[in-house]
Amino acid sequence: MTKITILSLIAGVAGTGIGGLVGIVFADKGKKFVSCVLNFAAGIMLAMVFLNLIPTALTQSGTRQIKLIVLVGVVLGGAGIYLLNLAINGVNLRVNAVSTDNTAKNFLKSGIILFLAISLHNIPEGLALGCFGVNDNENVIVFTALLALHNLPEGMAISLPLRKGGTGRTKSVLLSVLGGAMTVLGAVLGFLIGNVAPVTNSFFLAIAAGAMLVVTFVEVIPQAFDGSEDFSFLFVPIGAIVGAALIFLV
Repeated sequence: MTKITILSLIAGVAGTGIGGLVGIVFADKGKKFVSCVLNFAAGIMLAMVFLNLIPTALTQSGTRQIKLIVLVGVVLGGAGIYLLNLAINGVNLRVNAVSTDNTAKNFLKSGIILFLAISLHNIPEGLALGCFGVNDNENVIVFTALLALHNLPEGMAISLPLRKGGTGRTKSVLLSVLGGAMTVLGAVLGFLIGNVAPVTNSFFLAIAAGAMLVVTFVEVIPQAFDGSEDFSFLFVPIGAIVGAALIFLV
């Protein structure tokens, strides 16, 4: 249990925390630079969804209906985040009511949604890490390193829009860390459950994939194009290539 807790802290808290700090630095840059960073993070997220989360969900269980289960999970995860987006729009971000800057409000909304989506996404990843640790699998260290690297842009994706939306530096970083801390919760649950049904893991991984897809296409990429040059979109495939390299080489 101690080993898994430490590894999940490294993968989740340290990974997103460092990414959050980097995001704070980037938030003080110009709009074009911020757009490139957000698109880069979006590319890595897409790579993780299509090359890691969904393939893993499809292969973790031999259930005949696994494709349908994964499809339902993706739809539920995406629908949940989309409805959350609508709910946040409905309250009109009263926490930022003192500001009349619509751009700042949009950044703040993106940061809140990303925080919630990434927190959800980190639970099944932590669950997978905990399941690795049950049998002291030799791949647990590699998986931890992959999660930590993967969480760097996620931490940036949380803190950067929050900071651009008027949230304080310390609070922005702390929220990034809190989002990563959900990895620890998932890892502990995975370790305690031990022989959790593979189909359950597949379902939760699919939910996380759906959430990340919606948040990437509805929030991250549109926000990146807000007041930026079109060339910043090139950083989406660059991020995807880097993400693929992390998945296959780490």
